[in-house]
Amino acid sequence: MTWRAVALADDVKDGQLHGLKVDGKLLLVGTTDGGQLFCVENVCPHEGYPLSQGYVQGTTLTCAWHNWKFDVRDGAGLLGGEGVRTFDVRVRGEHVEADLAEPPLEVALPKLQASVDASIERHDVGRGCRDAARMLTLGVDPRTLLAGLAAHDGRTAEYGTTHCLPVTADLIPLAAGRGVDATGILAVALDLAGRNCRRLRPRVRSVPLARGDEATFLRTIEDENVALAEAIVRGHVRAGMTLPELQQWLLAASAAHFTDFGHHLIYVSKLPALAPHLEREQLADVAGGLAVSLAFATREDTLPYMRAWFRRWEAEREAPWPEDAQPDLSPLTAAALDAAPKDALAALTAARDAGATAVAVAEALAVAAAHRLLRFDPAVAENPDVAEDWLWASHRLTFAVAVREAVATWGDRRRFDLLHQSLVFTRTGRGMDGPAPSVAPRAGDAIASIEAWDPEAAVAGAAAGYDRHALVELSWQDRFEDPIQVAHALKTTLAAIQLHDWTGDDTGVLAAVRMLATRRRERRPQAQARRAVRWVADGTRIKKLTQ
Repeated sequence: MTWRAVALADDVKDGQLHGLKVDGKLLLVGTTDGGQLFCVENVCPHEGYPLSQGYVQGTTLTCAWHNWKFDVRDGAGLLGGEGVRTFDVRVRGEHVEADLAEPPLEVALPKLQASVDASIERHDVGRGCRDAARMLTLGVDPRTLLAGLAAHDGRTAEYGTTHCLPVTADLIPLAAGRGVDATGILAVALDLAGRNCRRLRPRVRSVPLARGDEATFLRTIEDENVALAEAIVRGHVRAGMTLPELQQWLLAASAAHFTDFGHHLIYVSKLPALAPHLEREQLADVAGGLAVSLAFATREDTLPYMRAWFRRWEAEREAPWPEDAQPDLSPLTAAALDAAPKDALAALTAARDAGATAVAVAEALAVAAAHRLLRFDPAVAENPDVAEDWLWASHRLTFAVAVREAVATWGDRRRFDLLHQSLVFTRTGRGMDGPAPSVAPRAGDAIASIEAWDPEAAVAGAAAGYDRHALVELSWQDRFEDPIQVAHALKTTLAAIQLHDWTGDDTGVLAAVRMLATRRRERRPQAQARRAVRWVADGTRIKKLTQ
């Protein structure tokens, strides 16, 4: 303990407030209406104004500037946002003394974490950032905080795991070693977590059950038995299921159906980056959230726009796939972009029969997805009467990259189903195509052109050369307002760089640069109103170019 004299006992009475500075700390000493002594930090956590300019009623201290209120007994925030730090006090002789020792981490961190959780519930990014910064100054690894946000999402999001999982996984390598400066990176994840989990408390969950095998788990997903699926996977993870075992189950569920724009496979592909920073219970929360989202997911392979593709594939699923040669796969890339469905499937089976490896096929399909994104017509995103936008196009690339990651590590025969999913998803995006932009290299600063919202110059400059670190850093900065747009900007940029590292093909990078450099409308309440009127008045639904 570090006791310091902070006031004369006779001077602290009748609700008087005394502000002072001791050992570099700004303190406020006072008494409640009932005469109880208290000492708190004399800085409102909102904007830093002195709390000594406020007043006490009962045990409530009010900041005069913006009416934030605190319980002086424990510092809890009663109105506004986070709480204020308190100090133990005592009377020794004629002096009031306060213990100015720093609280141990095991005391300080739970309070700060609870406040971060509350900031997510209120979607108060400023509060979350302030508390995150406080935790970082105490030496907490920012990667631990990011992983915690993914776990919060897994146990809280209404329909299971959201984009918070891939965003936190993507940010983890970027946050390492930044110390308190990692607060900016955490802000990206806090904003998205608040968007997805605002006003939500953790879901009511069944008791974990470490029973059943992979087949049992897959049946619960197929039957949409949400509670049991979550209980089984949480129980197994709690009991010691390894990450490869967990991925096996989740990959099998992702291969069984093409779900929700391929979100689940993308999420599963991010687990290796996230898992080392998760405690066992947190990993169980993430796994449970994935099970919930898989059980709730739309099975797009059963919908009219995909159904015929998957019926054709059923006749091919069990055919041998030798993986013993290195044929030219450029016909497959071309077919995935433009061929008729029957011919696109024929190109895939031809690659199989020629002995192409699953990894090589996945990379050829990912290059096709990169071209799909590069072809995206920005006018589509500006048309308020159609559903598609930049995210519909970028998902083709990020999904294809996730497929490549899956088939490189998953030896199960069902990985070939993922190759088919990648082919179908890329090909069905053709309705978003516009004229392919020029990619002729031209001297220029690609990053500066992105910042200037000049896509043509940005693509030309990137074709001549680009700084990948600067490109990644720019992708998560404040270019877009909607956190889901930021999430996709980061995810797409990283996927494009991965594709280049695998294949040497820069198409994905050029497509990502064009996406980052194109200004867009992110909020469209008037378009939503127009769609609502058309729907209610004459039953006209929004037009879709790809479904």
